[in-house]
Amino acid sequence: MPLIKLNTQSATSLDATKLTGNLPAISGASLTGVSSEEILVASGNATSGSSAQIIVDNCFTSTYTAYRIIIWDLMTDGGTNACHTGLQFRTGGASGSNYSGNEYHARCFRGYSGHGNYETDNTNGGTELKLAYTAIQYGESDSNNAAAFEMKLFNTNGFQSKFFWHWSSQHSGSDNSYIFSAGGGGVSQTTAITGFNFFNNDSRAFTEYRYRILGLQ
Repeated sequence: MPLIKLNTQSATSLDATKLTGNLPAISGASLTGVSSEEILVASGNATSGSSAQIIVDNCFTSTYTAYRIIIWDLMTDGGTNACHTGLQFRTGGASGSNYSGNEYHARCFRGYSGHGNYETDNTNGGTELKLAYTAIQYGESDSNNAAAFEMKLFNTNGFQSKFFWHWSSQHSGSDNSYIFSAGGGGVSQTTAITGFNFFNNDSRAFTEYRYRILGLQ
């Protein structure tokens, strides 16, 4: 009777070259140490070109009712005139449209590294959110000067959505002048929010940006 030689290598020291054939699929439910609290649902990068708006449709669905929006490396084609960056939510799914009813209610606080006091802006029954107040400057050739934005959004299913956000960017184009804003509020919509439109209120266009939309479980 022939003898069979057994390989006594343990699973922790097994050389990958010893594995042949089709390996079984691994269920994500069996993994440990992997966070599943945030799920990537949409993403995009732009490193050139010119876009007056950043529109993301159908990123908010019935799968989740809470989301996190992150936009960074945000740059424009220049300009130092007073400007504010705004956001409107969108409805209608993949072929969405801006929700521009007078239902945006929020307060934004702005701090500037060159001032010792805060400034505020208020949207009470407005048609958009003013995210970064006025007189902001984006780096137009140096990515170190790019703006960054984060928002958490709740109850997107069509009944009194709530949100809060943070923003950081240049002020007046100076490397040592920074502006930040923090805001929050709600929108009294009666239909499901399915996307958003991120824009400037002047002709300044976005030339570079990255965004990620995460569903919260």
